[in-house]
Amino acid sequence: QQHKATQARQHKLSLSVLLFVLYTRTYTDTHTHTKMEEAQPLLVNDGGHPELKDLLSVPLDNPSSSRVDLKSHRETVHHATPWALYFAVLMAIMGGILFGYEISIFSGAKLILMNDPFFADDMSSSTLVGLVTSAFVVGCFFGSSVGGSIQEKVGRRRSIVLAGAIYLLGVAIAVMSFQYGVLVLGRVVTGVAVGLLSTAVPLYIAELAPKRIRGTLVTSNQFFICIGVLLGFVVDNAFKCAPDIPFCATLNLPAWKWMLLCATPAAILLVVTFSTIAPSSPRYDLIKCDYAQARKTLTRIRTGTIQEIDEELAEIAKVVNVQKAKSSFRDLLKPNVLYGIYISTVMSAIQQFTGVNAVNFYAQTVLILAGFEESQAFYFSIYIGVVKVFFVIVAMLLIDRWGRRTLILSGVIGMTASTMLLAAVFQVKENSGSISGTLAWLALVSLFCFMGFFEISLGPAIWLLMSEIFPLQVRGKAMALGGSLTWLFTFIIGFIFPIIIKAWYPGGIFFVFGGLCVVSVVWIALVLPETKGKSLEEIEEEFLLRAQGSATSTESLS
Repeated sequence: QQHKATQARQHKLSLSVLLFVLYTRTYTDTHTHTKMEEAQPLLVNDGGHPELKDLLSVPLDNPSSSRVDLKSHRETVHHATPWALYFAVLMAIMGGILFGYEISIFSGAKLILMNDPFFADDMSSSTLVGLVTSAFVVGCFFGSSVGGSIQEKVGRRRSIVLAGAIYLLGVAIAVMSFQYGVLVLGRVVTGVAVGLLSTAVPLYIAELAPKRIRGTLVTSNQFFICIGVLLGFVVDNAFKCAPDIPFCATLNLPAWKWMLLCATPAAILLVVTFSTIAPSSPRYDLIKCDYAQARKTLTRIRTGTIQEIDEELAEIAKVVNVQKAKSSFRDLLKPNVLYGIYISTVMSAIQQFTGVNAVNFYAQTVLILAGFEESQAFYFSIYIGVVKVFFVIVAMLLIDRWGRRTLILSGVIGMTASTMLLAAVFQVKENSGSISGTLAWLALVSLFCFMGFFEISLGPAIWLLMSEIFPLQVRGKAMALGGSLTWLFTFIIGFIFPIIIKAWYPGGIFFVFGGLCVVSVVWIALVLPETKGKSLEEIEEEFLLRAQGSATSTESLS
């Protein structure tokens, strides 16, 4: 009897648990369906796309027949970890490595190239050396210019695949070249790929990232750009010190060709992952009226409840619904877009005309002018890469705590002091005709500080801001325009800096850079908005209000 009583209690307990599970499941399904019905007015409005309305009505009207399985979504969300998001970001920033590597690698490759019998005559001309060096930047300008249209047409993910494939093509052309013109063509094609990646990667990351860590994740791209720069300097040093490495002769390839090939594994990984398993951008999916895919992607890369995912999706879809299905370049003339273009253009000018790429492209030259031997200058350029990597980590830790504006302002103030110190060192050399060892080391420290302050501010911030401040429908085109201007300003600085150094004295040009830093501090303090902790849709609404406020002020003044 005692055994039967125990069995009866167990049956009652099992029945109670079963009833509780059934009640909880029924309540959750009903609660989820109710929340989705509440979100429907946000997702669909009179100005929305009929195609998007049809897609949105499927899971709302008949959850059981929807292409989105609510049960599987609910279970996935409750037990998910953000590994899918971090994996996608990690694969995307392989593009950052390619970006940084190509910035630094050719500075050493062209020195070895001068001894190649096929190119020795051409590389003896400083003009042709400059042409093959700047060909990469020309390609970057073109790739960034057309990148927006490509991203709007084929999507962010396929744009990255295309860029990786173009990069491999460019490297192949350069490596197989035995004529100067073919080598220049290879550098241009490689630049097209890097220009496309320079806008596609931060845009892709920004549209995947939740707003609370968006700054950190987008800044991680700048971190890997710096890793790429450092790797380029290290590879330069390795092959410069030992150009006749045995394995280079095995396949009858000179050292400079191996230097160009070293980054191809990252490009291959980029193409493979984004062709197969990397998620698409949920915002781009909604532009294309693929609600099911957008919801599926958010489920993979978020750790919240199904209600939180639906709320985020509703916020995105609300913005998509009030915009046209297709955008044109005329949409760039809208007031809020023009305001964003104004911000990105000024920030691009500040980033370049305060002198960063004068140091990046001519680090060894600046150090030699500061009093170091050539071998020392080449060696210390590696430490400039190390400083860049360290301080971009600092930026990643601070950018979502301090905010974009505060960090940029602090960094540019530090850049001002560092540039003025370096200019003062060169002024002492100009006045005395020589420079002491102490002053040479002071110049090196000022260069380290300058690059450090740049990497916690203007380095990551320009690409982060451009990925945040433009409306969704024209974000690809607007970022392409901003990226193109950045590459144009880069070309100008890279071209005129050696001319000015030769015609003038180094202290003069660095005093100019310092003065531009001062002007930049004033503009940032008065104009630059803060985007920390805001969703992309909230930023879009804020910029619309700012643009309307500017227009109202202009009308009142007139």
